[in-house]
Amino acid sequence: KLIRVFTLADGVLAQTLTGHALPVTGVQFSNDMTKLVSSSADTTVRVWDLKLGKHLQHFVDHKAAATAVSIAADLKTVVSGGADNAIHANVIAAQRLHIADEKSVNDLALSQNGAVYVTAGTDGKVKGWDANSGNPIREFLGHQGPVLSVAINPYNLQVAGGGSDKVLHVWNLNDAVVQHKITTPAEVTRVAFNIEGKKLIAAGADLAIRSFNPAPPMPPAAGVVP
Repeated sequence: KLIRVFTLADGVLAQTLTGHALPVTGVQFSNDMTKLVSSSADTTVRVWDLKLGKHLQHFVDHKAAATAVSIAADLKTVVSGGADNAIHANVIAAQRLHIADEKSVNDLALSQNGAVYVTAGTDGKVKGWDANSGNPIREFLGHQGPVLSVAINPYNLQVAGGGSDKVLHVWNLNDAVVQHKITTPAEVTRVAFNIEGKKLIAAGADLAIRSFNPAPPMPPAAGVVP
């Protein structure tokens, strides 16, 4: 049931992949060595991310043991054969896998232009990611407990987060500067902007729905000390 990957030069165990429920019947590396595909008597075919050593995607087409598997040179097409006398060809849809939080990701939001997504973590951080590369862009700080929900302004101007600390934060998307910090009577379990981006709606653990104006504070007039 385990897949063990060894370094060819010295035979040292590099990683162990777990996920199959019955014996593994076949494996193959992708040409670029970033993925591995496996077939198993549990009828599944699995795709693994070798950089992280984690399960990326799986296919459940076979009605009996999957007995052989191969990944094509295009790095996307996976062909498998099984004891059910069937051959199945599938395409890997998952583009990448990365770790966003050491404990769990509670929520995520994708920007309207698809360039950025943000995640809400149990570690109290809201993190922004490049949607094309999966690389971290910046962190939106301020919460003192797990963040339960995040939202991005439809015009890609702001990020909002709410959490167990009963605080609603609004940040500038581009530089992570806090624009609003609003204390609420209960945990903030869900946040959302309206379609015009002019209202921020927050659902609380006290079953109340609250609406706020997320407009950034006006800068002080020239010569006026705030």
